[in-house]
Amino acid sequence: MAGGQSVMSKQMKKRKAQQICFFVLFGICLVCMMFGGAFLPVVSRAKQEERRNRAIVVSDGKGNTRSAPPPKEVSAPAMKIDDVDSAGNGKAGGQPSVSDKASAAAGKQDGGSGKGGGGAGGIKLSEAALKSIAEYENKNLVHVRPDVVVKGLSRVPAKKEDLCVIEVGTAEGTGTTRALSKVLDEYVAEGGGGYVIHSYEGGKSLFKTAKKHWGSNKRIVLHNELVMTKENLAKYVVANIKGPPGTEWPGRGYYEKYYGGTEELIATGEIGGWFATEPPCKADIILIDGTRFTHAGIVATLLQHKNIWGRDTVWLAENDGGKEASEQEILESIWKLGGLTVEPPSPADPPSRQDHPWMVFRVDGCAREGHGDPGC
Repeated sequence: MAGGQSVMSKQMKKRKAQQICFFVLFGICLVCMMFGGAFLPVVSRAKQEERRNRAIVVSDGKGNTRSAPPPKEVSAPAMKIDDVDSAGNGKAGGQPSVSDKASAAAGKQDGGSGKGGGGAGGIKLSEAALKSIAEYENKNLVHVRPDVVVKGLSRVPAKKEDLCVIEVGTAEGTGTTRALSKVLDEYVAEGGGGYVIHSYEGGKSLFKTAKKHWGSNKRIVLHNELVMTKENLAKYVVANIKGPPGTEWPGRGYYEKYYGGTEELIATGEIGGWFATEPPCKADIILIDGTRFTHAGIVATLLQHKNIWGRDTVWLAENDGGKEASEQEILESIWKLGGLTVEPPSPADPPSRQDHPWMVFRVDGCAREGHGDPGC
């Protein structure tokens, strides 16, 4: 009997221990779910920012990121350069760019026929194509609105040969690359010629992701290079860094260190290298979606290669930089930008996107003479 009680006692103790273990594990699961739920939005936001401007990779080679989220900014309405008064202020009358209306306007202006192939003012797309593009944008929320690409395309002279497009800042290949591809696919579907996009991404890991996304698509040619030279990084990027003092983002010291480590990242293989591969065609459109303060260095690097651009080349570039110094101000201090318009973020974009305005322009010459700047 005593032996039976001993066995029963052991069984009860074992069952009690199992119950305790169960409650402990259950409690741990609850804690993980609570903290995990709080952590997931942070990860999501971080990944969202990593998909932004990637002309230069942000890793420091030690597993740490150098990127920081851009400030939320209130963008002014779209305005032509003629809408700026002598004090540099925007005149009344600038109109916001709403995706569907802007796209339709781009297809109707300059007496266009409304069909792919273009009229006197450039290549036009039909109302049906513009509607398809707008629906695609609303569904996919790509980083650059396709209607900005449509606006650029409307300034490109019609041609029988394939359109040549240069993209700087591929990232994972799901943002600006996808917007370009969608618009140009509509152009081809409406009887236009073909196209090829030569897209450049410096970051090795981002380049590999983009490669997987586009696979063997012959219209998208990816290059693992920075569209930059060591000299242009110093002359046009580092020299134009502005912002508050300090080494924390967005201080000047932060960006000086940020770009100062570029050569080290090239040496470790995290960046593919400086610009070396010219596209075998003259660009009809050049789209720049680079990290902050890099746009002037990118433009200078491309302008130094005379056979890949011309006076008719249409440039699309994100106008970030915040209140301290926009990319537009930096570019206009060096070159004369012809036909410049600034398109604000789409009202449909969620606040977390934190998109910036986009510029559409040509490079017509030098704003500052005697500086030996390319393209003058």
